[in-house]
Amino acid sequence: MATKVEEVVELLKKVEEKLDELQETANVYRRELLETASREAEKLKTRLLEEARAREESLLSEEVKKSEERANEIIARGSSEADRVRRRAEDLRQKAEEMVLKSVLSGRITL
Repeated sequence: MATKVEEVVELLKKVEEKLDELQETANVYRRELLETASREAEKLKTRLLEEARAREESLLSEEVKKSEERANEIIARGSSEADRVRRRAEDLRQKAEEMVLKSVLSGRITL
């Protein structure tokens, strides 16, 4: 009977050893899985940051272009308005000169 008990004890020891091996293997796989997940998360974070920067640069470039276009439109309107005012001032100056000349020639104004 002692031999049967010894066999059972020996078998239980082997089962326990096998369970310990499986536990160690599971721990190794767990560490590898965590390391892989961490690396993949870091890669994803890097990719998302790069995409966000690229999008930000694109939006900034777009806004700069729009602002430059608006500024050019304002400058063009300002130049056009300034030219119109200059022409009007020149016309008024010429009319004023003509009126003064006529007044001087007609004798209404003496110099």
